[in-house]
Amino acid sequence: MDILTQNIEDRGYDPDETRAYRARLTLCKKGGVEISVSVPFVRSLDPIPPSMLMPKEMTGDERLERDLANARRAARHARQSLRHLLKCMNAQYLWTFTFRDDVDDIKIAQKCYARFLRLFREKYPETKFVCVPERHSKNRTSWHLHVATSDRLDVYDVRRFWWMALGHRVEISYSTEGSKTKKELIGYVKQGSEWVRALPEEIRGNVDVKAHSARWGNNKTQWDASRLASYLAKYMEKTFEEATKSARRYWPSKNCERPQVDRFWLMATNLEDAIIEAHKIVKQLYGCAHVQIFLSRDYLSLWISGSGMEIPF
Repeated sequence: MDILTQNIEDRGYDPDETRAYRARLTLCKKGGVEISVSVPFVRSLDPIPPSMLMPKEMTGDERLERDLANARRAARHARQSLRHLLKCMNAQYLWTFTFRDDVDDIKIAQKCYARFLRLFREKYPETKFVCVPERHSKNRTSWHLHVATSDRLDVYDVRRFWWMALGHRVEISYSTEGSKTKKELIGYVKQGSEWVRALPEEIRGNVDVKAHSARWGNNKTQWDASRLASYLAKYMEKTFEEATKSARRYWPSKNCERPQVDRFWLMATNLEDAIIEAHKIVKQLYGCAHVQIFLSRDYLSLWISGSGMEIPF
């Protein structure tokens, strides 16, 4: 029977078999589908020896190695969760929130971002977004924020809310040049009991829209959701340890959708058949136009990602 005629949820596992490929399917709806296939699963019917159930005394080097392995595993899981979240919300725009002064405490950056959200939500209540903090590339002690959104936003609104979150009073000025109307933000700082217009070097931060750099010099503001998800996941992993000491690794909005996850057994009994079966699921069952396949160097793990819809003609 062809695997495409079967429902994934109905796939069983023969109890007489002791070897099978276990698959994890993640459906991100707008962002496509991913399938990861684990190493061949071996199930032993023999009882577990009592010696394996007793806690083992570990040396200092063994504890250090265990902690490093746990940290790498946690970083990998966090990167995967962030990537799936961004693909589910179909994130296409990337904003960078910066501070003029060095902000080496992530809690301060988080409080400024919370003030920004209170202002932002009043005008954009339905927008989905995810914020990823990152250390500055030149000054490793200073933080800035990457924010991915699903909607196209007015850069003047976002910048005005960020300036207000940093303690400025902001006005919008309009001027006419010929047939065009120019829009400008004017920031004010408080001196004593009065608000005076701030000089450019007195503005405590800024917001920029990071464009996607493509080949042949083509820059566009809108990103592909899969590419943006991989881009931000890379940044999160770079500052994983610093962010986890006092704050969450990334800050999603409450209205973000989560992916649908399904686990099942493949009918394949060898690696070649496992690749073919997983590829058919992504390509034909879900109609993905673009498919990427990655195989580990030791041939023990497989990952297939599909995006886009197949053209029906």
